[in-house]
Amino acid sequence: MYEGHRRYPRFSVEGMDVHAKTIFSTDIELFNISMGGACIQSVKRMRIGGNYLIRLKGHGPDLPLKCTVIWENLSGNLHNARGETVPLYKAGVSFQDITPDKLVKLKDFIRVSGIPYEHRLTDEQRLSALRFKIDVNGKGVLTYPKTYKVKKISLGGMLIETNYQFQAEQKLPMAIFLSAESTPIKFHGRIASVIKQTAADAIGFDVGIEFFQMSEHDRKRLSKFIFYL
Repeated sequence: MYEGHRRYPRFSVEGMDVHAKTIFSTDIELFNISMGGACIQSVKRMRIGGNYLIRLKGHGPDLPLKCTVIWENLSGNLHNARGETVPLYKAGVSFQDITPDKLVKLKDFIRVSGIPYEHRLTDEQRLSALRFKIDVNGKGVLTYPKTYKVKKISLGGMLIETNYQFQAEQKLPMAIFLSAESTPIKFHGRIASVIKQTAADAIGFDVGIEFFQMSEHDRKRLSKFIFYL
């Protein structure tokens, strides 16, 4: 849409350290697990030292566990629904900040889904704790954030710069981090436009995002920020 047809005027925030974050998720296979960590496989490449959230799927409610990637390597390939060859990555993760309540639930998950190894495994870092094989139905979900530079913003939406090609009409949980504010503005975003950048130094795409499901409190905070632009 042309600028004059917009419901709200847009303002440039380039150079103001305003960025957006969204949460993605992908299915994982769980190979083995211990009280301290697990070995997983996914189409998502994981950064060594990166922090992620894993949701273990068992016979009860999903069990969310924070984790840090200790090692990672390419483990094979698969063909997706479009016939494309997609690489698979295997990684060892270490669980972080497990509360007593989650520890009990993790023990229950291992008791129901795990088969003890006859020996301890050695990963790339150190001798591991006793691990348990997971049955063929061992599944989970890997959740991870991505951060983007915000170029323009209004009360109705924003324009971000990214090397990831979003799909039009895709809806995602998102947050905006404003300059000098530690508490993000949370909302759901609808991908309204995806335009490939053409400049020689371009990194990918300009993506227009519409705000919806934003709380009244956060909308007032955003309005105040825009007022001072």
